[in-house]
Amino acid sequence: MGKNFHAGDFKFSSDKKTYIMGILNITPDSFVQDSRYLNPDTALKRAIEMQAAGVDIIDIGGQSTRPGYSEVSKDEELRRLLPVFEKLKGKIKIPTSIDTYYPEVAKVALSYGASIVNDIHGFKDENMWDIAQNTSCGCILMHSGSAKSFGSFLKANLEKISAYKLDPDRFCFDPGIGFGKSYEEDLYLIKNSGKYIADIAKKNFCLMGVSNKRVIKNSSGAKNINDRIYGTIAANVISAINGANIVRVHNVEETILAMKTTDSILKQKHF
Repeated sequence: MGKNFHAGDFKFSSDKKTYIMGILNITPDSFVQDSRYLNPDTALKRAIEMQAAGVDIIDIGGQSTRPGYSEVSKDEELRRLLPVFEKLKGKIKIPTSIDTYYPEVAKVALSYGASIVNDIHGFKDENMWDIAQNTSCGCILMHSGSAKSFGSFLKANLEKISAYKLDPDRFCFDPGIGFGKSYEEDLYLIKNSGKYIADIAKKNFCLMGVSNKRVIKNSSGAKNINDRIYGTIAANVISAINGANIVRVHNVEETILAMKTTDSILKQKHF
């Protein structure tokens, strides 16, 4: 039996395909230079390109969380993001996601039409749970820290979902590749996290965010970030085979082709 992920008016089913989340960074310092779209007009152009290419979700963030990043305030995030959300309104028909751990930023983005809150802090701020209660947004909770604590993270949040009487189909879990984990832990989670989530959080989607990260650099030997696309696609294919439902990527067009092929192979039952 398939899983579902609900985000406002949008519904995703694991029986249909592996979904592609395209990254739109409204920042001056994201580690993938080609993903920086601080200018609202350039951001709109790229969002329209991704939509036309067939991406399923556009994930919009106002600060970089690369290794060694400097945190920006919620006011600075809003300063960067608001002009972009104003530009996108009415022009993007697919769901958009706000990549933030600030409840105040999440609220504003949802009011501008975002359908998903993608929080790298995993809803540690209780105000995020209030937002989940008061809206119909989809919620993506990312895990930080050792892979050994991932299971307890899942169980604790499943208990909160139940305590708040929220629909489990609105929640998706991200194992947090590159966030407080060793190289070996990252590799293990890429290989196993879809199955792991299926065992513990039986109804919930799994999102994998491996795009161009250090684990790809170290495993492939690709020092140039533009050469990490090949390792990224390989990791996403393995993730999809092992139960990931959404892959979050910089290289949207290439990943769409790779995932279409992967899904076609996985769905072929007989001849």
